[in-house]
Amino acid sequence: RKLTSAEVDDTIAWRQGQIVFHGVPLRDALARFARYHGRGIVVAPEVADRRVGGRYSLDDLDGFLSFIEEGLQVRVTRELNGTVRVSARGVR
Repeated sequence: RKLTSAEVDDTIAWRQGQIVFHGVPLRDALARFARYHGRGIVVAPEVADRRVGGRYSLDDLDGFLSFIEEGLQVRVTRELNGTVRVSARGVR
Protein backbone atom coordinates (compact mmCIF):
# COMPACT_ATOMS: atom_id res chain seq x y z
CA ARG A 1 0.00 0.00 0.00
CA LYS A 2 1.24 3.45 -0.87
CA LEU A 3 1.53 5.86 2.09
CA THR A 4 0.43 9.47 1.91
CA SER A 5 2.99 12.16 2.68
CA ALA A 6 1.20 12.78 6.00
CA GLU A 7 1.53 9.09 6.93
CA VAL A 8 5.23 9.12 6.03
CA ASP A 9 5.77 12.28 8.13
CA ASP A 10 3.99 10.65 11.06
CA THR A 11 6.02 7.44 10.83
CA ILE A 12 9.35 9.27 10.62
CA ALA A 13 8.39 11.63 13.43
CA TRP A 14 7.28 8.72 15.67
CA ARG A 15 10.70 7.09 15.28
CA GLN A 16 12.25 10.39 16.39
CA GLY A 17 9.99 10.68 19.45
CA GLN A 18 7.75 13.23 17.81
CA ILE A 19 4.21 13.43 16.58
CA VAL A 20 2.84 15.29 13.57
CA PHE A 21 -0.67 16.66 13.27
CA HIS A 22 -2.22 17.90 10.03
CA GLY A 23 -5.48 19.67 10.89
CA VAL A 24 -6.40 17.07 13.51
CA PRO A 25 -9.28 17.79 15.92
CA LEU A 26 -7.96 18.79 19.34
CA ARG A 27 -9.77 15.83 20.96
CA ASP A 28 -7.79 13.40 18.78
CA ALA A 29 -4.45 15.13 19.32
CA LEU A 30 -4.93 15.10 23.09
CA ALA A 31 -6.04 11.46 23.01
CA ARG A 32 -2.71 10.55 21.38
CA PHE A 33 -0.78 12.38 24.11
CA ALA A 34 -2.99 10.82 26.81
CA ARG A 35 -2.27 7.30 25.55
CA TYR A 36 1.46 7.97 25.32
CA HIS A 37 1.65 9.49 28.81
CA GLY A 38 -0.92 7.21 30.45
CA ARG A 39 -2.91 10.07 31.92
CA GLY A 40 -6.43 11.36 31.70
CA ILE A 41 -7.06 14.34 29.48
CA VAL A 42 -10.61 15.66 29.28
CA VAL A 43 -11.59 17.99 26.44
CA ALA A 44 -14.72 20.14 26.65
CA PRO A 45 -17.10 19.71 23.69
CA GLU A 46 -16.93 23.40 22.77
CA VAL A 47 -13.19 23.17 21.95
CA ALA A 48 -12.90 19.50 20.91
CA ASP A 49 -13.20 20.22 17.16
CA ARG A 50 -10.57 22.98 17.01
CA ARG A 51 -7.84 21.94 14.59
CA VAL A 52 -4.20 21.31 15.48
CA GLY A 53 -1.23 21.22 13.12
CA GLY A 54 2.50 20.93 13.58
CA ARG A 55 5.27 18.68 14.86
CA TYR A 56 5.64 18.12 18.63
CA SER A 57 7.84 16.13 20.96
CA LEU A 58 5.88 13.23 22.45
CA ASP A 59 7.83 13.66 25.69
CA ASP A 60 6.82 17.33 26.03
CA LEU A 61 3.16 17.23 27.05
CA ASP A 62 3.54 20.47 29.00
CA GLY A 63 4.97 22.19 25.91
CA PHE A 64 2.05 20.99 23.80
CA LEU A 65 -0.44 22.16 26.43
CA SER A 66 1.24 25.58 26.52
CA PHE A 67 1.04 25.77 22.74
CA ILE A 68 -2.69 25.02 22.60
CA GLU A 69 -3.39 27.46 25.43
CA GLU A 70 -1.88 30.26 23.38
CA GLY A 71 -2.52 29.08 19.83
CA LEU A 72 -6.05 27.76 20.23
CA GLN A 73 -7.12 30.14 22.99
CA VAL A 74 -8.12 27.42 25.44
CA ARG A 75 -7.75 27.02 29.20
CA VAL A 76 -5.68 24.12 30.50
CA THR A 77 -6.32 23.06 34.10
CA ARG A 78 -4.24 20.43 35.88
CA GLU A 79 -6.00 18.59 38.68
CA LEU A 80 -4.29 17.12 41.75
CA ASN A 81 -4.93 13.55 40.54
CA GLY A 82 -2.98 14.24 37.31
CA THR A 83 -5.99 14.70 35.04
CA VAL A 84 -5.73 17.56 32.56
CA ARG A 85 -8.88 19.48 31.56
CA VAL A 86 -9.03 21.59 28.41
CA SER A 87 -11.90 24.04 28.08
CA ALA A 88 -12.81 27.34 26.48
CA ARG A 89 -11.27 30.41 28.02
CA GLY A 90 -13.64 32.16 30.39
CA VAL A 91 -15.22 28.85 31.44
CA ARG A 92 -14.23 27.40 34.80
